[in-house]
Amino acid sequence: MTKNSAASLTAEQTAKLCAIAAVVAPRTPRMPSADDIDLVGAAMEPVFLARPDLLVPLRELLDGLDALATPSDQVAGLARENGTQFAVLMQVVAGAYYMDARVRRALEYTGQHPAPFFHLHG
Repeated sequence: MTKNSAASLTAEQTAKLCAIAAVVAPRTPRMPSADDIDLVGAAMEPVFLARPDLLVPLRELLDGLDALATPSDQVAGLARENGTQFAVLMQVVAGAYYMDARVRRALEYTGQHPAPFFHLHG
């Protein structure tokens, strides 16, 4: 695996992933979209660093998508017909999305903090 694993997707695979990510993570009044955060660019790197085992299955599922189907139909088809590939797709897209600082700010998530330990006497 290269240092920049996201760059190891082909241009065609990247385009397909961008279109699918826009369906999975659309803009809402409160949340940025996958396009807003450049999900398939720099945001993807931490996913492949944490889960390098997802890169090959992601490539395979992107290569196997029906080119004539809409991205919405592609996502629905994976969910209906191939739970394993759908899980890979969701782990990659959700992982990159929720690791982005703008998404965490929109959720008002400040990260994990130590919780005080209270000794209870009983």
